[in-house]
Amino acid sequence: MRCPNCDAENERNRLHCARCHAGLGTTADPPQPLARPQPAEPDAATAPQWPALSDPAVSPWAVRTVSGPGTDQAPTRRWPGTPFRLPRQSRATLVSALAAVVLLAAVSVGLARLADRPDRAPRPAPTGLAVTVTSPPDDVITTPALTQPSPSGPADGPGTRPDPQAQAIALDALLKASTGSRAALRSALDAADNCVGTGSAAAALRQVEQQRRSQAEQAASLVVDGLANGTSIRENLVTALTHSAKADHAFAAWADQVAYGWCGHDSNYQAGLDESGLAQLAKKAFCALWNPVAAQFGLPARTEAEV
Repeated sequence: MRCPNCDAENERNRLHCARCHAGLGTTADPPQPLARPQPAEPDAATAPQWPALSDPAVSPWAVRTVSGPGTDQAPTRRWPGTPFRLPRQSRATLVSALAAVVLLAAVSVGLARLADRPDRAPRPAPTGLAVTVTSPPDDVITTPALTQPSPSGPADGPGTRPDPQAQAIALDALLKASTGSRAALRSALDAADNCVGTGSAAAALRQVEQQRRSQAEQAASLVVDGLANGTSIRENLVTALTHSAKADHAFAAWADQVAYGWCGHDSNYQAGLDESGLAQLAKKAFCALWNPVAAQFGLPARTEAEV
């Protein structure tokens, strides 16, 4: 059936035009409001009516029209007073924007408080020269800068004279300590060589090694400026005690192997013998210079076997 108002083609059983909603029986009938679909067939007199599309009371954004080919539904409208809701995607975008604003404000406040802290002020650069400290090798014995006291006062004081007798007595006391360490060394070597009490022998050799190193440090700090050939005497003694400490270290490593059941001599034992030979040469040179000085002050003479 053709609409006399808009000339649109409609189905035969329709009462109103699908395009302009005009009655299909007249040409001048204005668009009539359509009844809201109900589950049951309502009475035409009591069915609610929708306002017309041309009603100015209906807001344009509140009207959603479903159109398309073959559409038989009436336009869907929102009644005035019904709360408006944004689409779900728009609500998610709005929430994300608000969260970003809050986060940015929190970061700005935190940065402002951090900038205002008094302990964030730049520290002055350190002044002075940088000193680099290096550790000596394990086999080098370091000697502290000590001075030998004398009855007349400090040795480096102005106008003081060295006391040769006090210096000789101090050196002789160090030789007595060295003699005791040598006796303990000989006993530990015999026990390890016979595979008897090897664990105690290795511990004793470690102890003798520490004693030798300490004695070498004490010898290097002796004041011998009042003794004849004092510098040479001190240097030979330090050299002898240093080689003795290295020999004790090698002997202790050999004794550790013996304690595990490897009785016999190995490369550590041979290294100990080599260091001991160098120590004997330095001890012989020391005794040749020391014994005349010892006799001068009534002190006992020494042999290389007693140092």
